[in-house]
Amino acid sequence: NQLYHIVRNFTLKTKRDLLQQQTGLQQGHLLDIGAGTGAFAQTMKEAGWQITGLEPDETARNIAQQKFGLQLQTPDQLYQLQNEQFDAITMWHVLEHVHELHAYMEKFHAILKPNGLLFIAVPNYTSGDESMYKEHWAAYDVPRHIYHFSKNGMENLISKNPDWKMRKIKPLVLDSYYISMLSEKYKKSPLIWLKAVIYGTISNVKALFSNEFSSLIYIIEKR
Repeated sequence: NQLYHIVRNFTLKTKRDLLQQQTGLQQGHLLDIGAGTGAFAQTMKEAGWQITGLEPDETARNIAQQKFGLQLQTPDQLYQLQNEQFDAITMWHVLEHVHELHAYMEKFHAILKPNGLLFIAVPNYTSGDESMYKEHWAAYDVPRHIYHFSKNGMENLISKNPDWKMRKIKPLVLDSYYISMLSEKYKKSPLIWLKAVIYGTISNVKALFSNEFSSLIYIIEKR
């Protein structure tokens, strides 16, 4: 648990820095979809950003309120948001849960400001750790994950849509260890931690040559 929180805090700061660097803004207006208990939203709030957060789980929304004073809204409020309101929209491992994929993408385009950015992080089912774990790969997470994305699939999805342009793809290097740990747990393997470190490292080394990391962040420009 302590290691998880150390890694999470590092990841939150990395995401903050990435968002600020890519948008060119130290402060702005952010929509965080699937905000959970509000950790990333709070990180951006502390950096001076105006935050709108959407989260379907009532318990998570209550924790965000109690812990950070964040008033997260339900996802149905997405369609009530004004056009050209946000400098950035973030979805950290959320798009794979969305039922109305194309409707969401259309709404994102409408509510982003001109030159606004969409940050989408999703697992990559053509990664090295998927090839090792196959049906035990934790990031399949059926039935909660409705869609599964490959790097090529996401690139094709964006390139064929005239409303969007792929700017950059960044790896989430630490995800291979977390997913490997969960996959070993699902397999009921002994030495879960050791195997997670070994196979997570193998996956990342392979990805240095293939660019097929366990999870990827897609940074997408509004045209």
